Amino acid sequence: MALYRLKAALFYVSNLSAYMQSLTLSLILPVGVLLGGATSIARDYYR
Repeated sequence: MALYRLKAALFYVSNLSAYMQSLTLSLILPVGVLLGGATSIARDYYR
């Protein structure tokens, strides 16, 4: 029984970490694109 609980906990933690990775990726990518676009626009503007 304890082994089953341990396996379930490990499975849950691995799923949670994968979910957090995908969440951070989906948050970081648009922010990075926005920052890159803003910096390029600012460079063109202040040239």
